[in-house]
Amino acid sequence: MKSTPPETPERIILAGDMALRAGIAIGSTTRGLLGSTVIDVSKKRKNVSLARALKFMAIQIRLFALQHAKAIDLVAYEEPAMHARSANKLPQYAMVSSLLWASDDLCCSNIVRHWPSSVKKRATGSGKATKADMIDAAKRWSGYDITDDNEADAMMLLKVVFEDLQEPEPVQEILF
Repeated sequence: MKSTPPETPERIILAGDMALRAGIAIGSTTRGLLGSTVIDVSKKRKNVSLARALKFMAIQIRLFALQHAKAIDLVAYEEPAMHARSANKLPQYAMVSSLLWASDDLCCSNIVRHWPSSVKKRATGSGKATKADMIDAAKRWSGYDITDDNEADAMMLLKVVFEDLQEPEPVQEILF
């Protein structure tokens, strides 16, 4: 008699390409892409402190996530690029903090990060893919009419996390 393997439980993943203009995507391991958006706090940032913009971003992320799921199982973010100008690094890392705050409010402590070149390579085959290449890859993968490179990056990050979760855990042999 052949037994059927147990069903894999659904996991909800929230992925973010964080900056003052952030791309956010949410998906399910069983239902695929649930939605994506761009949250832009760059105009707000001109009138308020970085801390207030960060709080606003965290609130917007939570509201977006809750439109699609009651709970988040895993949060993924793209590490800010190392070559970015120093004036942009603080806001980028601050916005990563807003994603982490939102994940904490959504009761999720499972967090993974990916380097931009790794996401680009897995999405397009080249670690030096252009913004247009990433948008094209996101369009092909999602079927959505994507025009924003931040949203495309978040979608491709979500795709990478889906692929990582499908890989079987390596079996570790214990020798005595």
